[in-house]
Amino acid sequence: MPISETTILQRSKSIISSEIDGETVMMDSEFSNYYGLKRIGTHIWRLLENELSVQSICEALTSEYDVSYEQCLEDILPFLEVLREQQMIEVQN
Repeated sequence: MPISETTILQRSKSIISSEIDGETVMMDSEFSNYYGLKRIGTHIWRLLENELSVQSICEALTSEYDVSYEQCLEDILPFLEVLREQQMIEVQN
């Protein structure tokens, strides 16, 4: 089922991450894969420390960046799908 506004997400427990100069580097402890996130991805990653809906993520981002809610949603849904495909986040519902 695709991720939607009401989907609740959280970081996968198998991902180890560290923030360096506003960007995040991550390692999957199960498969030893490495990943990197730029500024906005890092912001989303921080938000996903706790369970959070996609709607709440967009609300947080639109309060800090000059982007409409609709554009935010359009931009982050594919990103979140990639994180899920890579098993970096867990879908809670």
